[in-house]
Amino acid sequence: MAIKVILGKSLVEKYGTTTSLDVIYSSDTVLVQGEGVEVVNSATDTRAVVSGKILGVRSGRDGLTLCGRESEWYRTTLCSLALEKCIGDFEGRYILVRIHTDGRVELSPDRFGRMDLYYQRVGEGYVVGSSLGLLPFKDGSVTYDQFGLAHSLYVYGFRPPKRHTLYDGVRRFGVGEYAVWAKGKLSFGEVAPHTVDANQEYGKEDHERYADIWLDALEKRSSSSGNLVYLSSGWDSTSVLAGLVHLRGAENVKAVIGRFNFSERSGISNPFELKRVKAVCDYFGVELETTEIDHALRGPEIVERWQDLQRDHMFSGLSIYLWALMSEYVADGHMDRAVFAGEISDGVHNFGFSQHTTIHGHPVLEFREYSDKMASYLFGPNFLSTMLDGTAENDVIYDLLHRQRAGGIFDAIPTDQTECIRQLFGSMFARNVRLPFWSLDNSRIFTAGGREMYRTEMDRQYFDAAAAAATPRNLYSWYVHLYNSFHWQGGTVTTLGYTGERQGY
Repeated sequence: MAIKVILGKSLVEKYGTTTSLDVIYSSDTVLVQGEGVEVVNSATDTRAVVSGKILGVRSGRDGLTLCGRESEWYRTTLCSLALEKCIGDFEGRYILVRIHTDGRVELSPDRFGRMDLYYQRVGEGYVVGSSLGLLPFKDGSVTYDQFGLAHSLYVYGFRPPKRHTLYDGVRRFGVGEYAVWAKGKLSFGEVAPHTVDANQEYGKEDHERYADIWLDALEKRSSSSGNLVYLSSGWDSTSVLAGLVHLRGAENVKAVIGRFNFSERSGISNPFELKRVKAVCDYFGVELETTEIDHALRGPEIVERWQDLQRDHMFSGLSIYLWALMSEYVADGHMDRAVFAGEISDGVHNFGFSQHTTIHGHPVLEFREYSDKMASYLFGPNFLSTMLDGTAENDVIYDLLHRQRAGGIFDAIPTDQTECIRQLFGSMFARNVRLPFWSLDNSRIFTAGGREMYRTEMDRQYFDAAAAAATPRNLYSWYVHLYNSFHWQGGTVTTLGYTGERQGY
């Protein structure tokens, strides 16, 4: 599955024959190539090209209507609806390219940027592609983007933030970003994120409504013939399993877990998860399968099979090999099943603080679990109010977690609302320690100038506009939005989708 768009007459002539992709559309100034893409033609001759999968159309805030791929409505809407509306309404994991009869070309990933779309300016034109391997930047000497490189080394996820890459002159479309090529120019726009005021008490009806929305999302993505869950025994994947059993019955649900063998010295590293997963599956009456995730003996051969995907999308860290081996297992006998994992919901529900690591070494797991809830509190509107009134340092929870980092360097606490929120965003997404006011000065990978460059670029590209629009009431919406530019597109999460896509599901 791949798509490449060349914009500009000289570039069409120079790079038009550099890949083996099928030609979807060709003119003097525009060339669209693809493999495994969906091409939709409308009555007006506007052509839409979809790489990936459009699942359905959002019907209001709470529902999703599945797409009838062969319907006239689908073809007409996909080709004629305003691009901003397409991005907001069509749900899925896809890249959309539309070629209009007047020569305009519109390009956009889905509204969450689940699939990366890379671009490089060459002279007066652009080359756009669904992977780095489709761009010409390697024609000359390759130089590295210091910002993208530093972030990959500094922040968990091991990958540049969404708009950036590891390479000078090569960028990615941001979350909600789109581009229009017209009259020899490429202009960019952005769809505003949907935010809600969530600083309120929720009652039973609200929770029931949330459950209905969640079950509807599961039902629309599930299959009546079979469903497979990557099960870790944690809250997220277990909830997905329970929801699928509720919707489809235990006989139509299977679970799979990997038995991790990362080194000969440590042996099997997840015996507790294996035991708990067995108990969960017994409770729900679901069949459990186990596959070997053996890095100790099979490391070199795994790298050999998957290094092209790693290179094309800047994936580093061992997580990709976990998802790679799981995807190979699914492809070998489970292709008829819808596949589910719970990696995203952890960030949505508790900011990702769910690993019992906020306070290390305490013998009581329940207290370590509660300390994770304390860490979430420090990024919420109530703690923000203490920042604004100057009492944050007296907050009992902040004092407790602050003392766990005794000897560390902390930035001064501002009192301006926008600056407070900007600092919270930076602490959440652009630090190696997720604690409010943890300073970049703690890191040895930056020079003094590098720290300032990193801080300025992060604010300009990701945090300034968000901090200006955020309020205590919609703060949580902005965290969820920014997660798409950081952890969820990092090498530990987005690799799940890419490995499955490569295997054909």
